[in-house]
Amino acid sequence: MLIKHEPDKSIALYCRLSNADKTNNDYSISIQNQMDILNSYSKEHGFTNTQFYIDDGISGAYSDRPGYMDMINDIESGKVNTVIVKDHSRLGRDRLSIGYLLEILFLEKQVRYITADGKVDTGLYGVPDGLAFEDLCNEWYVKSTSEKVRRTKQKNSAEGKSLRSRAPYGYMKDPNDKFHLIPNPETMNNIVLIFEMFANGTSLMDISKELRHRKVLSPSAYDFLTLGSYGTAESKEDPYYWDIGTLTYMLDNEVYIGTTVNGLRYKPSYKSRKIIKMPKESHKRFENTHTAIISKELWETVRQRRATKQRHSKTGEKDIFSGKLICADCGSVLHTNKSSYMCGRYKKYQYRDGNGCTSHNISKRAVREIVLSAIKAVTEQVKEHKKDFIQAATQNSDKEISKEKVRIERFLSKARNEVEELDRYLMNLYKDKADGEITAEQFAVLADGYTRSKDEQQNRIEEATKKLQELNSKTIDVERFISVVNKYTDISELNQEIVNAFIEKIVIHERSEPHKRKGYAQKVDIYFNFIGELGNN
Repeated sequence: MLIKHEPDKSIALYCRLSNADKTNNDYSISIQNQMDILNSYSKEHGFTNTQFYIDDGISGAYSDRPGYMDMINDIESGKVNTVIVKDHSRLGRDRLSIGYLLEILFLEKQVRYITADGKVDTGLYGVPDGLAFEDLCNEWYVKSTSEKVRRTKQKNSAEGKSLRSRAPYGYMKDPNDKFHLIPNPETMNNIVLIFEMFANGTSLMDISKELRHRKVLSPSAYDFLTLGSYGTAESKEDPYYWDIGTLTYMLDNEVYIGTTVNGLRYKPSYKSRKIIKMPKESHKRFENTHTAIISKELWETVRQRRATKQRHSKTGEKDIFSGKLICADCGSVLHTNKSSYMCGRYKKYQYRDGNGCTSHNISKRAVREIVLSAIKAVTEQVKEHKKDFIQAATQNSDKEISKEKVRIERFLSKARNEVEELDRYLMNLYKDKADGEITAEQFAVLADGYTRSKDEQQNRIEEATKKLQELNSKTIDVERFISVVNKYTDISELNQEIVNAFIEKIVIHERSEPHKRKGYAQKVDIYFNFIGELGNN
């Protein structure tokens, strides 16, 4: 049946170009080339009132392309009665959605479909018999290309090559090897500044303010300036605004210490846009794949601070031990309490029976003196008796690791026995229900309680197992600690930078006597970065 063009309706000229097409640098299917062909075809055949619908850089496997969806909406609204494309593959490569258009929507809305290459004109000849097979071939092409790309990426990933489409801020693509990163002289110093400020105790908000004050372009603004369409700076009023999330991502990104991490995400199908994050244990790490911008020492200092929650006093003053003081009995972080520190759990639950801990109160002055004295003692020992220090640190670490492993193994044995007991309870419940000794409602309540207890215990088992695995592979790094000591030659007082550089955590025990009594003793265990605990205080 011949479908005549109605002047009050539009002629839809649809153009599509995928990223794969762009990579092939094929001008014959560029957007401009398609537009020129469709304009010429429209004029030659007397089609007026034309309107372009364009999808640039989107695969035909997706049916949710913006330009495509706009065209479909206009067809369903009765605004379009003719669709023209350069060739049939431009309409899409998903045989199901294309089949729906040709066999249902276009017929219901009396839309004429034309390809400028002369192979299809449903208004004159209907839908060609072989078009369905061509749709299947088009989809196979996308699938085949996707599988080739996936295999190539898997190979490159296994070889430790950088799979990023563009270099992370601070780096640039090596002009001689697109899989290799080299430091960007224009931005690398900004990365160093961010890491050093954070290591020295500066908050993320203050880092953001300082970067704006220095008029440092944000990563998106810099990308827009240098790469054009990749950035989003054209939509920002302030190109010097640094988002807290961006700073956090940078501080956690191992790329800055020369490490490539692949296998972070996974795409389940070439037809799906969903990206699935992979668990950390499946990531593939390759060290020393490119020049590091950040030293390992600075990285570890930042790691220590990132692992602790930073708190401020009511006056806004930053506490240099924030997040590092740990209660020996309940494991809670100690909070500031005027001129002293107090167990966080005790502070929260001290008026609630059965939930609290004891205060573990210790003065701020005492903590400063103890930590400063410990750092001075260990640095002096390193400088004057280096060999003895290395031997003692190694032996002590092995001893502490062994003690912790025994403790965890005992917990795992007890926890697994409890899970087995809960399984027996559940089996007995099923039997009691089958025998009619308990009602279905009673069974549901009891089974839910046992199941939740079992799930909680299994989560604890999983966490303890991971901890045990970490301990089995844990080794101290005395040389790294010695390099920290060599960096600080004369320590007379403490600051945030020194605490972060030396201290992993400080475990505070309860006093030997009640709070108001004099002559008490209080044990404080200091754990140093890279080497753990060396002795008691």
